[in-house]
Amino acid sequence: MPSSGCTFLSKVFQPSISRPWKTASAIETVSRSQRLLLDNGLIEHVAGKGLYHYMPLCVRALEKLTQIVRDEMDSLNASMLSLSTLCDRYSWEKSGRWAELGSELFKITGRSQRNGLLPMSHARRVYHRRIPADALYVQAGVGSIGGTLSHEYHLLGSSGENHILLCSRCGIQVTEEFNSHSTTCSNCKQEMKRARSHEIGHTFLLGTRYSSPLQARFQDKNGQRHPIYMGCYGIGLSRLLAALLDVNSTEDEIRWPGDVAFDDRSNRSVGHRLREAKRMGYPFVVVVNKTALQKPVPLLEVHDINNNQLFHMTHLELSYYFGSV
Repeated sequence: MPSSGCTFLSKVFQPSISRPWKTASAIETVSRSQRLLLDNGLIEHVAGKGLYHYMPLCVRALEKLTQIVRDEMDSLNASMLSLSTLCDRYSWEKSGRWAELGSELFKITGRSQRNGLLPMSHARRVYHRRIPADALYVQAGVGSIGGTLSHEYHLLGSSGENHILLCSRCGIQVTEEFNSHSTTCSNCKQEMKRARSHEIGHTFLLGTRYSSPLQARFQDKNGQRHPIYMGCYGIGLSRLLAALLDVNSTEDEIRWPGDVAFDDRSNRSVGHRLREAKRMGYPFVVVVNKTALQKPVPLLEVHDINNNQLFHMTHLELSYYFGSV
């Protein structure tokens, strides 16, 4: 019987393709990750620009990213909470953001004629690192959020929607906007390299930008009351998923980090399942065919998908091999 701790592909619903009907170009794709996610049935396009359903395999990938964040927060003794999807306008008016953002906010009016909104974040509502190794720590402007200091985390990628500037002499990394669209390093005056990137995270030192107008204060040991000094951060998990695919995948094949799944779909040929595994991004495929068991020492086929290599190994060699990769 299959173990509940393992993934069996016969139990996973996965459409072969989820682009709109008729032609592969029925919608315009703007990045490698968007095309791969659509063509491999991980997301499904909904009527309207930028609207998609997450299909089962995409949901699994997002859950794994969420678990990474949860593990890191647990290590800090942080507690997870779930905030209201809708907010009233009171705190947004007090901070000035209701008028400042204007049509950028999704505003609603209830049956009692009370105004509310779908908040873009809860940074003004509540007072209270496992980022990829090659993520860049970039100084950025505070933008409409406000505050005194801001840093962003970026992954370099040719289809990224952002541009950052990198100084090879002093190591400074900034967004174009922060450097006033100049390519000269403000620190050492060296000409900086311009690169496209994906923003995957953001941190803000808010200071008293919101606590002062909202009168959110704390009492110090001398009994004096002061505005709370605030900060906030965010990691866009769905954006991170797409960025990782953009950076790591090829034009035709997805590249995922290592995991184990058993392809027990015996109604499909080994060749068909192998081609699908390559397309879906499994980094390694181990094939146990009928001839393997007919030899004195069974040999298994090991396909290193990312490096396009094929090995034949005994089960002991296989154990050592995966212990070293």
